[in-house]
Amino acid sequence: MATSGVSSSSSTGGMFTSTLRIGGLATGLNTDELVSSLMKAERIPLDKIYQKKQLAEWKRDAYREITNSLVGFKNDYFNLLKSSSNMLSRSTYKKFSISVIDSALATTSTTVSATANSDATPGTHTITVNKMASADTAESTVSFSSAPVTGTVDLSGKNFRISLDGGTTYYDIQFGAGKTYTSVQDMAKDLQELIDANSNLKGKVAASYGSSNNLVISGIGSTTSLTLAAGADDALAAVGIILAGGLPSETRTYQGVTADLKSAGDITDVAALNGKKFNLTLDGVTKEITIGTNADMDALVTDLNNKIGAAFGNNKIIVSKTGDNLKQLKFDTVENSGVNKITLSSGTSPDDGLSLMGFSSGDSNRLSTGMTLEKLANKFAVPLNFVGGTNAVTSSDAITNTSWKGKTFNLTVDGQTRAITFTTDPTSDSLASTLQNLIDGQFGAGAVTVSMGADNKLTFTKGTAGYFSFSSSTSNDALADLKIETGTTTSGQLKFNINGKDFSFSATQTLANMMSAINSDSTAKVRMSYDESADKFRIVSNQLGVGDNIKITENPLTGGNFFDGASGISTVNTVTSRGVDASVIVDGQQMTRSSNTFTVNGISYTLLNERPGVQQSVSISLDVDGIYNNIKNFVDKYNEIIDKINTKLSEKYDRDYPPLTSEQKDAMSDDDIKKWEEKAKTGLLSNDSILDKIVTDMRRALSDPISGESTVLFGIGITTGSYLDKGKLEIDETKLKAAIQNNPDGVANLFSKQSSTFPTYSRSASASQRATRYSEEGLMQRISDILEDNISTYRDNNGNKGVLLEKAGLVGDASEFDNLLYDEINQYTEKANDLTERLAEKEENYYKKFTNLEVFINQMNQQSSWLSSQLSQN
Repeated sequence: MATSGVSSSSSTGGMFTSTLRIGGLATGLNTDELVSSLMKAERIPLDKIYQKKQLAEWKRDAYREITNSLVGFKNDYFNLLKSSSNMLSRSTYKKFSISVIDSALATTSTTVSATANSDATPGTHTITVNKMASADTAESTVSFSSAPVTGTVDLSGKNFRISLDGGTTYYDIQFGAGKTYTSVQDMAKDLQELIDANSNLKGKVAASYGSSNNLVISGIGSTTSLTLAAGADDALAAVGIILAGGLPSETRTYQGVTADLKSAGDITDVAALNGKKFNLTLDGVTKEITIGTNADMDALVTDLNNKIGAAFGNNKIIVSKTGDNLKQLKFDTVENSGVNKITLSSGTSPDDGLSLMGFSSGDSNRLSTGMTLEKLANKFAVPLNFVGGTNAVTSSDAITNTSWKGKTFNLTVDGQTRAITFTTDPTSDSLASTLQNLIDGQFGAGAVTVSMGADNKLTFTKGTAGYFSFSSSTSNDALADLKIETGTTTSGQLKFNINGKDFSFSATQTLANMMSAINSDSTAKVRMSYDESADKFRIVSNQLGVGDNIKITENPLTGGNFFDGASGISTVNTVTSRGVDASVIVDGQQMTRSSNTFTVNGISYTLLNERPGVQQSVSISLDVDGIYNNIKNFVDKYNEIIDKINTKLSEKYDRDYPPLTSEQKDAMSDDDIKKWEEKAKTGLLSNDSILDKIVTDMRRALSDPISGESTVLFGIGITTGSYLDKGKLEIDETKLKAAIQNNPDGVANLFSKQSSTFPTYSRSASASQRATRYSEEGLMQRISDILEDNISTYRDNNGNKGVLLEKAGLVGDASEFDNLLYDEINQYTEKANDLTERLAEKEENYYKKFTNLEVFINQMNQQSSWLSSQLSQN
């Protein structure tokens, strides 16, 4: 007899409770073993449900395996983004080999490149690039402007001279005979051609016209100064460019858009700088400069020039005296030295002398585009003037304090922060004037004005400043007594219009943000940049060619002064270099184009350089091998897909290998389980109607005739193999290559022809529309449609996605959890859960019965003991 035992769990292959039980004490029966044996039979229906669920999951995975293969097939050969292998594109079947040779040099052309599209025909073509298209450009520059041009201007034989960058060499510009103008546009065009004819001037001097119908001559690019001189038969006077003072020549020098790098105020104690240090960065290289012992400004300037010359080399940076009292320092680069950017920063503490020199760390002779517009405001040579926003700051309450001496606060004006410190105790009547003098001493007269109201409140108002803000001092703070909170700021906006698009930028945005917003705007269609080396702004139109492609408007009263001020770009004479059209000769025909990329007779040309008068020979031949390889690669992949689906369809399902139960798995090794499940998964899609239809549709799509086309697949050397190959294709290489060479259009139409009636695939097309499209379209269009019918992630009018997705879903798509097999699996799960609950109740009933048996046997044992006891007493 089995021994009794203690059970803390009743889960031995078929038990569903975990109650602590002690059984068999009275009967000697092993209750757990008995219940487990009874539950094995009860569990059989549940095991079958789990097996059906497992089969459904395996079937879902098998469908998804096919779906993923078809998705990969589509992505590889029906993807518009993969132009080299897109079987839907006509260009896949009309690929060309193309060479471009410079006729004069007999070498590969560096003047033009070319590609051929599907409309091209093999042969030889010629192109001569006389002029490339260029874009309108507006930049901060030095320029001369004429009076408005009216009537007829006769420039026949007239001339003038140009010199660059302070040089002594003058280049003569002379108009030809018969050059008379009624249009300033034509005048500027011809003048630009005369300038560009001189290689010393091309790209350095530009002729353009302004909105006032005036001629403009500008120094562009790297030009720092421009000199115009009258000619013997002066053309300048003829167009209304009057040289200063009636002199025979005039030089105008470009100063850059950044303010001079000079001290903010007078240096009153030169000796205080003795032994002090500061850092100087020149074009990214930083050196620490230690100031020597100097008695006056002259000695200080000499000392600084010697120390900087020793650190960076002579004739790169020059330090000079400036200011009304010649007690300020100015740092500048030496003209034509090849160096550009100077940045000052604090020296080693506690010997820093930068602030004593009147500079702030980061001060530079160039703009930092990462700084906010408000912090850059005073760093422009023409300070930024914002509009709108808050123009004044007023004390929040009446001022009552009368003890001011030694108190201080920080005031930031257009990015420059200075400490404002009281040295006296002004009365309430003189408080405003005292503050005005202190602020004027730090920032110059008129930057910020101070007034006292009848209510004993101070008002600080923007004068010439673009913005100002207050911040507390670390000690003896005066802001609390002035009734102004730290951080209080006045600022505004810059507003302007470029090519019809309004822009508005707050003072707290960076210059880089502003330029990025302009450059990314699809309406403005320009690219704006800051050229650090030349210290100028440049705006280039996205549209090449002739035309007013850069138009800027700005109202200084409502928009500020970024243009017509700080940037050095004018809204009147905006364009400093006018765009021109490309001038080419293609196959003997003179052509003008407003782009350097254009297509003629199926050939796309890209102009790279100008080479007037020299033909470039373009030879085109059909790339037979390339086209053949595209088709062969597709056929190989197609055969792989067909073989994979046919294998699934022909596999036999063996019912002797159902999914294993958990109890069966416990009794097997991992290797045995793997082998069993491989057999159990085989044949799940045997003779599946969905897969069978996909294969049938594909095979029929390749064999059915195309309306209006005589070329067929077997006619170009592609046939189906034997019956055993079940639709796989075979290629006769010789025959296919011959068809590609001799009948390229027929091959292209066979594969890629689009339906003329319904050129676009639609998930919701009617049966008749589908039939019409099918009859008119090429083979690859048909295959693509079949793929879409089965794997499309888009829904039709009935809310259905592709057939395979509706059946089994696609991982990563909404159909992953919304498909027929998902619903079936959920139903099995629900049935299993319900049955599990019922089995748990059944098991509990068994235990109750055995418990009752124990109770009865125990009672009988007690009665038997009592009877035995009574009988023994008698």
